[in-house]
Amino acid sequence: MLNVLKLKNGFAMVLTMVAMLVVTVLGITLWQVGASNVMQVERDENSAQAYYYARSGVEAAVGLIIKNIIDSGDYQPPGEYLYGKLGDGAFLNQSTDDYNIKFLITRVKNDEDINKDIFNIQSTGVVRQGGAEGTQAAANDLGFVITLENLKKAIEGNDDNNSGDGTALALFSNNGITFSGSAGISGNVMTNTVAPNTVIFNNDQVYIKDGDLYLGPNADKTKVIEYFGGGAEKKNIPDGYVLNLQSIRSFPLPVFPDYPVDLPSKGTLATATGKISGRVCDANGKGVGGVTIYIGPSIPGNLAKTSITTIDNPDWVAGHGTWEASPGDKQEGTVIVTPVKAGYEFNPQFIKVTGPKNGIDFVAIPNANMNLSIPIDQTLKWGWEIIEDGYYDKISLTSDKKVYIDLQGGMRKIRVGNLDIQQGSIELVNKVMNGNNGKLIFYVGNAFTLTGSSKVNDGGNINDMVMYYKGSNAISAAGATKFVGSVVVEKAEVTGGGCVGFIGDIISLGNKVSYLEWTNNEPYSRIIYAPNAYLDMSNGSGKTKGTVIVKKCDLGGGGDRNTPRIIFNSDPDLTFFNSLNWGPEGPPSLLTNEATQTGSVNNDWRVSGQWKN
Repeated sequence: MLNVLKLKNGFAMVLTMVAMLVVTVLGITLWQVGASNVMQVERDENSAQAYYYARSGVEAAVGLIIKNIIDSGDYQPPGEYLYGKLGDGAFLNQSTDDYNIKFLITRVKNDEDINKDIFNIQSTGVVRQGGAEGTQAAANDLGFVITLENLKKAIEGNDDNNSGDGTALALFSNNGITFSGSAGISGNVMTNTVAPNTVIFNNDQVYIKDGDLYLGPNADKTKVIEYFGGGAEKKNIPDGYVLNLQSIRSFPLPVFPDYPVDLPSKGTLATATGKISGRVCDANGKGVGGVTIYIGPSIPGNLAKTSITTIDNPDWVAGHGTWEASPGDKQEGTVIVTPVKAGYEFNPQFIKVTGPKNGIDFVAIPNANMNLSIPIDQTLKWGWEIIEDGYYDKISLTSDKKVYIDLQGGMRKIRVGNLDIQQGSIELVNKVMNGNNGKLIFYVGNAFTLTGSSKVNDGGNINDMVMYYKGSNAISAAGATKFVGSVVVEKAEVTGGGCVGFIGDIISLGNKVSYLEWTNNEPYSRIIYAPNAYLDMSNGSGKTKGTVIVKKCDLGGGGDRNTPRIIFNSDPDLTFFNSLNWGPEGPPSLLTNEATQTGSVNNDWRVSGQWKN
């Protein structure tokens, strides 16, 4: 019996050992399978993340192309890989240990039609092990091809964010609105507020007409809105309703650009006057008298405004053949000086000069066939000329002087510490050349002044120029001033007033936009985009037409119900607004109806181009 019991116990022990072995083998197998699955999941996640980075690289590349073809339709990509990290915004031509995106842009020319040129983008996304500087864990390549023609369509505003069935907003004021006086708005008005007493109608004369008032999601209108002085919903909003947003509306800030650091230094340009003088002599150095010195503004350049004659006194050796033109009637600013005398040609034929300057000399060479004259137009205006990019410490205009900026059909970049236009004008010339549209970009660092009746780009188009402003002092266009172009402000207050002021989009990353009191009869169309700013229009009766995006708004003053202070524009010009650097999501929608928003500006080019996995 004892032997049988021992046998059974031994057999049981063997079975236990076998069972333990089976469990161990199964455990190892399951661990290997589980570890393999985890590794596969991790590989899949890394691959998906790398694809996301590669896709973002295409987004960044297209943004770079769009930015540059706005500057120049003949933009040539650098032809080398650019490296960077998602979210940094800067892509450089040097590889780093922590980049997660690299992309290459090439352009294939079409000799028959430049619009058929093809941009090829090759983007690679990289995921690293153990952090930003770890070894490469996964990479994914993605290609994209698109024509210049389709990119131009994206720039011109054929995008889903700002087109469709929706109506353009008149006003979005995130934290609420106060109406007073007899001020009104024509069009749809929105706010995210749900807080009590944050939308205030101070009497029964203020109004929203031809539109609705949208409050924040689930806001109780009986608590959010306060009516005073006989006001009521149907009195203050006679043509519309109080509605609720489906979701919070978000209006991000565009990226403020870096200022160029490689522009040639130009010192100071001041419209102070100074005399110019010189001498005309023959090949032997003897003066030549009786030479007519024609002097005309450098622009237009083919006419003269005045003329003087070299001194004709052979007995006065030092003075014979000399000439001098004093400021005022004889010359000012940048001028073209051309000598003319029958029987002579001259070397050089002419000289362009900005006074004060001496030693403007010419050599007279006998030539019996020469008998020229230059037409004189005394109505021409003297002016100072800028013909190339540059960095100026200061540009100063006084005494009704004029500065001409020659675009030569391209992008003109002017960086200036202080742009001081106390009384004068800046005129853009040669805006279109060889079929190319030119544009001026002012990068203003410290201060901007526009006073008196000064004008900038008067009679031009708002898309001809843009001014970026980094200074901390408020910028203003008051009185009878006029600034035709868009303005992007990093932090300063923007103020307006008078009869015209700023004509063009106002983009503010700062916290206040005030007294925009344009009193012209027909307001100019513009976008005022300042989502972090308080808009003070509590006084005056001036008007603005277009979409206004702000943090909070006080609207006062005003006239009657036929003269609203903010008027929505059913067909806004979004050329400049869409061209700003909004990141991969593209520009925000300025439409009322969120249901019509089917994507961003990038959807247009995404569909028009061809993806290559």
